[in-house]
Amino acid sequence: PIRIESAKGISNILLLTLSTYPEITEEESQPYSKPNRNDSIETAAANVASDAGQAVNNAGQAIDSAVSDNTGAAAVEGKAKGYATAMAASLTAMPNGGEATVANLQEAAKLVPSPDKVTGIEDSDGNGIDDDAKATIETNNGDDKACVQSQNGVWEVTDDEC
Repeated sequence: PIRIESAKGISNILLLTLSTYPEITEEESQPYSKPNRNDSIETAAANVASDAGQAVNNAGQAIDSAVSDNTGAAAVEGKAKGYATAMAASLTAMPNGGEATVANLQEAAKLVPSPDKVTGIEDSDGNGIDDDAKATIETNNGDDKACVQSQNGVWEVTDDEC
C-alpha cells in the first residue's frame, strides 16, 4: 500500500504492485468476447489441463525434431512419461474427478500425437469403466513406455509398461 502526501493533504491508500509479469486484460473484458469462459471450477480446470497437454505435445514435437537431427537421442527417454503425466493431469481435472471411464481415458489419450499411441483401454464387461484403470503410452516405436493408472482415485505415472 502507498499514500501520496502533498501540500493539500494525504491521499487514500493505493495499492501498488511490481511484478516481472506484464499486466494483461482478461479475455472476458475484450470487446466481442464470449462472456465468462471460466464459469466453473471444472471448466477452469479443464482449460488448465488442456493448456498443460498442449505444452507437453509441443515438447514432444521438439524432442522428435531433435531426434531426427541426431541432436537429442538422450532426450527420447522419458517422452512417454511426459505424455503420461499430461494424461494424468487431464484426467484429474475432468469434471467427474477423473473417474476411470473408457470415455475419460480416450479423451485424455488425445494428448498423445500420432504415431505415438496409448494402449490398454479396455472394457470387457461393457459397463463403461476401464477394466484395470490403466493405460500404457508407447513412443518411439514402442522403445519408450510409461503407465498412467488410477490408485484409489488418484492418477499416478510410472516409467514402464502397465
